[in-house]
Parts: sequence; C-alpha cells; structure tokens
Amino acid sequence: MAKTFPVWMLVALIFIIAVGNAIADYWHLYFYLRWLDIPMHIMGGLWVSLFALVGYYTFFAGKPKDRSSFFVIAFAIAAGLTIGLGWEIFEFEVDKHIAASGIDLGDTLKDLVDDFIGACIGAAIFLKRGYNVLI
Repeated sequence: MAKTFPVWMLVALIFIIAVGNAIADYWHLYFYLRWLDIPMHIMGGLWVSLFALVGYYTFFAGKPKDRSSFFVIAFAIAAGLTIGLGWEIFEFEVDKHIAASGIDLGDTLKDLVDDFIGACIGAAIFLKRGYNVLI
C-alpha cells in the first residue's frame, strides 16, 4: 500500500489561490503589481500537478501504476503545462474579443514557465514525501 497524499493540502492550496485571486481582482492588484501574476501561476502549476498525481495514484487502486521518479516528474509537468496552455488559450481569446489588454507572446511564455516551475515543485514534493512508493 502506498502513502496517501493529504487531501486537505489540496483544498488549502486551492483556497489560498482562490482568495488571493479574488483579492487581487477586487483591488486590481494584477495591474498595480505586475509581478503578482508569477506566484499565482506557480501556485496554479503546483496545485494542478499535485491534483493530477493524487488522482492518478488514488483512483483505480487495483491497477498497476508506474511509480518511477521519471514518470512522476513527466506526469506532473504534462498536467501542469496542459492546463496552463489551456488557460493561456482562454486568456488570449478573452483578450482578443473582450479585454484588449495587449497580452503578448512574452507574457504567455513567462506564464507557461511559471506553470512549469510550479509543476516541478509539485513533483518534487510528491517524490520527497514518497507518495509514489509502495510501502
């Protein structure tokens, strides 16, 4: 049996992201503090990677799973960048049709790098705590 990731951590992290985003939107902090986008994307990549890893190792427990470090890292990065890319496409379309804020390719690539960093941190936490290892 493998160690199980504490779900309360996922709930706490998404709560922190949601409250932080609500505060930043309400007081227009993304406009005044341009750097605030960076930790939000890193936390988003962290949450997505942990959520995906917990889902993979929790559901269908009877099926054999790849528990190698390489798989955990690759899976976390793939999940983080997939959701991050989806978000960037959404952001681009909203900007094109509604906001017209002038988001450019540089901002998009920076956001994807931040998502990548968060996914790597998520994989590192998962591996360091041994949630991929059978006990």
